[in-house]
Amino acid sequence: MGGSSFDVAPNGTVSVLDEAHRRVLRWRADATVPESVPVAVNGTLADLAVASDGSMYVLESTAEPGRSPLLRAFSPTGRDRASARIAE
Repeated sequence: MGGSSFDVAPNGTVSVLDEAHRRVLRWRADATVPESVPVAVNGTLADLAVASDGSMYVLESTAEPGRSPLLRAFSPTGRDRASARIAE
């Protein structure tokens, strides 16, 4: 398991969610190696969206039995901002 979701910013920065390793790999347009940003996700299949300010949103679509999926919000540096259960 590895990167499952990515986002490309208007400035060319590519962010790849590597949920198995609980991180986002971020390649800036002029970089040769990615920046690794740790994120507190559960390590299962998930989707990533990055806002214009660099905030990251991860939808953990694999929920525990009897629970709905979890949407997590992170700062551009990976700090946990909020989470909420959402309807399927």
